[in-house]
Amino acid sequence: MRRLMLMGTLLLAACGDRGIEPPVAAAGDSADQVMKGMAFNVTTEGVKISKVEAESAWVYNARQMNDLKKLKVTFFDKATGKETSVVTADSGSYNKKDQTLDARGNVVATAANGKVLKSPHLVYDKVQNLIYSDTTYTFTSPDGAGSGASFTADPDFKQIRSQRMGGRVKGKGFVLPGQEDDKPTAKASAPKPVVKGGGK
Repeated sequence: MRRLMLMGTLLLAACGDRGIEPPVAAAGDSADQVMKGMAFNVTTEGVKISKVEAESAWVYNARQMNDLKKLKVTFFDKATGKETSVVTADSGSYNKKDQTLDARGNVVATAANGKVLKSPHLVYDKVQNLIYSDTTYTFTSPDGAGSGASFTADPDFKQIRSQRMGGRVKGKGFVLPGQEDDKPTAKASAPKPVVKGGGK
């Protein structure tokens, strides 16, 4: 009897001595699929406009969300199919429902013509065809460099609207991406004043 009790005690001790076990994620937080080397295309009317690649991805079907690690997004010209810009980041998330990509951590956007924009955070909105950031950024190009508090741009980085912008450039003031590519709009001449005659 004592031998049986001793064996039971040893079994209980063996079962209890499992060390520190990793926490188990709640069912709602568990990824439906974990992928290595994930890649998918984003299209508009059947035409590829961007390609999303990630070193790792966690897929959540119910939330229609993909969490991405070490991501790279390549944008293409819709008409020609040529690569226009590339965005890289430490991590991010792709919302299938809203069709938005949220990139975070060491975000670097490089345009095909060598322009480079860096920011801690960047969002790509496919529906509006816009890239924007609500935080600071820095910008460099062959024409100069600058920075700002936030920005909104097209995926080609040809047009950028910036808040509290500052910078330096060769010759002229700070040049926004695409400004040197756009022809200046001619100003309409002011109408000449009508002079009424004083005599008959």
